[in-house]
Amino acid sequence: MPTNSPLADDADAIIRVIEQNRIFGYSNKLGALTLADGRLWPMGPFPYQEAFHRSQKRNRWMVAGNRTGKTWCGAAELVMMAMQIHPWKRNFPPDNPWDFYAITTSHKKSLEVQRPLVEYYVPSSYIEHWYNREVEKPSRLILRNPNTGRRLGIIHFMCFEQNLMEFESSKLAGAWADEELPAEIYRALLVRLLDT
Repeated sequence: MPTNSPLADDADAIIRVIEQNRIFGYSNKLGALTLADGRLWPMGPFPYQEAFHRSQKRNRWMVAGNRTGKTWCGAAELVMMAMQIHPWKRNFPPDNPWDFYAITTSHKKSLEVQRPLVEYYVPSSYIEHWYNREVEKPSRLILRNPNTGRRLGIIHFMCFEQNLMEFESSKLAGAWADEELPAEIYRALLVRLLDT
């Protein structure tokens, strides 16, 4: 591990990266992304995950078998977009923070799977506030650049159990669905994403 890595002082984080590499087969083909505060974010995907990240398509799906890295890839994509550090996508205008959705089947699954993965990728210094982080309720993560003080993005953790009206946002920039979406939620998201 490079000596300038923020993980060098954090044994638990080092173990997580080693475990991620071992279980999910992440290599270092992309190298490490450098965050605005100078920290390194180790993320090197499989070739099919890199193709997903590089794709300029507005609507992208990754369909694969169990334990192939779909969830890790989705979390990384969402966080790169929300933190405005995506190497292959345009960043959104800095006037107001944009909304992003992380959607799964239940609040329980969001709490057990999606939120820990997002937390894994987001440096704690970028977390302005995380509402309902540890409860089975809708949750919201507000990201702010610690160096500039500028708000970056807001990640809303949603589930299929919620009312359809709760999926409406006037400035939705991206959505990550960890499971196949019900048709009515999918249609509602498509309408919201057409503006971005």
